[in-house]
Amino acid sequence: MKLSARMEYATLALMELAFQYGGGQPVQHRSIAEKHKISERFLARILIQLKEAGFLTSVRGVTGGYRLAIPPEDITLGLIASITDERTEPDERAAEMDSSFRKTLYRAWNAAENQRQAYLNSITLRELIQRSKK
Repeated sequence: MKLSARMEYATLALMELAFQYGGGQPVQHRSIAEKHKISERFLARILIQLKEAGFLTSVRGVTGGYRLAIPPEDITLGLIASITDERTEPDERAAEMDSSFRKTLYRAWNAAENQRQAYLNSITLRELIQRSKK
């Protein structure tokens, strides 16, 4: 599985916000972009997408920025993947295929995808922050 730039940057931004969850000041997207060497324009589009999905709130103004709208323990990698348009659903075409080899291949691929999705759904932002401290 290849980690897309959109998924990577969304997760890094959410980890930064999770690390500062409950703090006083919102986090400016510029500071996240600088710290993780992400294009500010690309990150801004990702943050807007995450805000529209209900993951973030924003504060306008000079001291504005973003905050998590959901506790870090309620955000999983699976949720982030679903928001950033990563493939998270198994391919349903196996049932309509005429080749037994192709059906077998797609069933195996779908089983692997289901395991991947279950694993992503089991890892929260809070856990990632704890792992990064070790």
